[in-house]
Amino acid sequence: MDARLRIELFGGLRVQQGERVIIRFRTQKTASLLAYLAYHVERAHSREVLAELLWPQQTPKSGRLNLNTALHSLRKQLEPPGVPQGAVIISDRFSVQLNPVAVTVDVAEFEAALQSEKQTSSNPERTHHLLTAVELYRGELLPGFYDEWIEQERTRLEETYLHALNRLVNLLTQARDFDRALNYARRALNADPLREESHQTLMRLYADTGQPAAAMEHYSELQRLLKEQLNAAPSAATRALARNISEQLSVTSDQKVRKGKEGERRGKKGIVKEVSSPSPSFSPSPAPAGSLPLQFTRFFGREKEIARLRGMLLSEQTRLVTLTGAGGTGKSRLAIEVGARLRDEFTGGVWFVPLADLSDPRLIAGAVRDALRLLRSPGIEPMEQVVNALSRQPALLVLDNFEQLASSGALVVLTLLKRVPSLTCLVTSRRRLNVAGEREFPVLLLPLPEHSDTRTPEHLMSFPSVQLFVDRAQAARPDFQVTKRNASTVAELCRRLEGIPLAIELAAARAQVLTVAQMLDRISKRFDLLSKRRADTTLRHRSLWAAMEWSYQLLSPELQRFFASLSVFRGGWSVEAAERVCFEEGSGFRVQGSEQSSPLHPFTPSSLISHPSSLLRRRVFGAVAFPLAGVGGRGRTGDALSDAGDAARVWGGAVDA
Repeated sequence: MDARLRIELFGGLRVQQGERVIIRFRTQKTASLLAYLAYHVERAHSREVLAELLWPQQTPKSGRLNLNTALHSLRKQLEPPGVPQGAVIISDRFSVQLNPVAVTVDVAEFEAALQSEKQTSSNPERTHHLLTAVELYRGELLPGFYDEWIEQERTRLEETYLHALNRLVNLLTQARDFDRALNYARRALNADPLREESHQTLMRLYADTGQPAAAMEHYSELQRLLKEQLNAAPSAATRALARNISEQLSVTSDQKVRKGKEGERRGKKGIVKEVSSPSPSFSPSPAPAGSLPLQFTRFFGREKEIARLRGMLLSEQTRLVTLTGAGGTGKSRLAIEVGARLRDEFTGGVWFVPLADLSDPRLIAGAVRDALRLLRSPGIEPMEQVVNALSRQPALLVLDNFEQLASSGALVVLTLLKRVPSLTCLVTSRRRLNVAGEREFPVLLLPLPEHSDTRTPEHLMSFPSVQLFVDRAQAARPDFQVTKRNASTVAELCRRLEGIPLAIELAAARAQVLTVAQMLDRISKRFDLLSKRRADTTLRHRSLWAAMEWSYQLLSPELQRFFASLSVFRGGWSVEAAERVCFEEGSGFRVQGSEQSSPLHPFTPSSLISHPSSLLRRRVFGAVAFPLAGVGGRGRTGDALSDAGDAARVWGGAVDA
């Protein structure tokens, strides 16, 4: 891995190392330490000075211990596996420094550009250096940090930035590049709205570009702002500037009146009347159509699946694609990622319609209307509004969580596709819609490392399941890394979680309080490990059991009892074994239609069982969700079986089988 990294201090502390972006740190003091080292990247710092600066209330010994802890955490984040120790952080017993060869800092680049501007007399070169500097300034220095040295430097750099903007505006005005001059003059106002010099500059620019009315309007706005914020009036210099511009505006108005009268006279003599062309109005670019939900976490893997789905959805022969899979496999996230990459192709928009809370298919059209942000009209049916809106340009409709509506709701989808020839639908569901023209796309689990893949942390990090675990673990514990010591345990944990994205995320969320080894140990003992309480998580995704329960509740009572009986098997089963154990003569179990076909057939469309090989051995999807401790053990499905009063018979049949 490349050791080089970039640290940004303007607008917030942000570290970028290749594709990695780090914005969270073990503690605020750890972040302050990195900020200080980066701000003074050119020199080494005494450990004693750093400890006193960051922990002034602590004893020297406690301060040094805190410094060591913070440095250890930073090393884990900035020198991950593949980066040699000392490549980024150079330290010995007495001093600490960031390696200036490996680290670049935006503040250092900002000040270097301004220094270069002062050393040249060429206006084009000065403009170039000033543009470089002001574009580096993304916001005030380290907002949210209140260290004394930061507050002092924050004020100094803001003043430096404003002076640079003023010099840049003057150079652009001299070059008659008025559009960019106005742009940077407005940026100066945004940085400090109460700075009168910036308001004066903008008023002069409006006047110089033939817009005295805009200048006077801005002056009125300045008067209101100063009155509200400071209970003050504009300075004498600003008032004088306003008077001059007002006189210019009066002269311009008189000239227009005289010109208009002269034009009328010439028109009466048979000369074409002069008509002044209207000033061009500003027309903002239309916002891109669509309603895909924003995502705040990174997405890993699935590139081949995205490529295949892209090809299917852009094919003229395909208008309905259904992503199928059990709860927690990442169907919704995959659909969102695919939709985001198809915005340019579907000019009518990519529209996301959440349907998890619906149970009545008659409400689907209304949900689509709301997703399209159409106003409700009492006199028009929702379906008519939707058809009219989607018929204008090719559009992609993402219908999310359709399984509870699949039986009757499929007709609504067919109606939409028939009435809107340019519409394509991407559906996520735990079962197929079973309609003509549908193309099913099973969402597979994330690839898992084999035992031989743990030889190096770098190789292990090439697997999407491990990448997902590490990323979500770092959200809970910022300095978490895969190392030589924990690589095999991380790999085993991902294997035990079977590559189920939801299970991996639920386990990784415990990284703040549990080691990977402790997670691995608790998975087989306590199912509660795979749960979370975040308020932004839907109830059915707050635990792996809830995700399975959602599918289980969609089954008929007979199928629920049969599914519960499958809990006696460990590791999988054959069709013959399942029939012998679960459909023994006189058992009272019978799934309608099972005589004509495999009794397991109803479960496959519901994504509750899978057949991992050609040996036709089936297993409950996500077996980690139903832990059984050998014969006589009890899991969640075992509980359901016991409630049905059939445990003894089924367990006995399993032993005989």
